[in-house]
Amino acid sequence: MALAARYGNGWDGITGLRGDGQGFRAKLAEFRRTCEREGRDSATIEVVCSANVLVLPDESATQAMIDHIAAATGWPRDKVRDQYIIGTPDDVVRRLVMAAEWGITHLVCTLGVRMYTLWSDATLELFGNEVLPRL
Repeated sequence: MALAARYGNGWDGITGLRGDGQGFRAKLAEFRRTCEREGRDSATIEVVCSANVLVLPDESATQAMIDHIAAATGWPRDKVRDQYIIGTPDDVVRRLVMAAEWGITHLVCTLGVRMYTLWSDATLELFGNEVLPRL
């Protein structure tokens, strides 16, 4: 964190959109304090975060996907919701806007369950047509 504050153009909060984001927001606050100690304006440093996004056409498809992931991983449904930005286009937009409110300036979205994967062409089309224009 000190090296990023001293020399970096960006800081990566990794997968900060999990849950309520409290862990990410605490790390970002620590990073900003570190920047201040290093004599850097944290506003000049890009804040990056990664997220797995699954955008689905409706609530029924969302619930089915949550059930599918829960069955495949053995996780409770609440953990699935914590681990992914999952839901209808409205749900996804709300979560991504929330990320910007927390201070994320660059978001890397994987449109699949595993990082750097694509779940389906339909997911990509929903994201491109229903989410991106609203951000």
